[in-house]
Amino acid sequence: MADVLVIHASPRKKSNSGKIADILLKLLNVKNAEITDINSLKIKPCTACGRCAKTFRCVFHDDADALISKIKKAKVVIITSPVYF
Repeated sequence: MADVLVIHASPRKKSNSGKIADILLKLLNVKNAEITDINSLKIKPCTACGRCAKTFRCVFHDDADALISKIKKAKVVIITSPVYF
């Protein structure tokens, strides 16, 4: 598993936030990094059922399960996201 996990949230393929993530990883000289494009994941929206408050697990089993596992194992998590306004 990666020491540094970058969660990239821009819907654009060649986005500025993606470029910033690449530059940051180079500047930090990170050897074991993984970039996850959150837009390529299939994650269902929350329905506010409240189940997770009791069980600490979502009732939906989708790509969020794997993402949460990666987040728990990573030493550092970086989130890149566009700011449009």
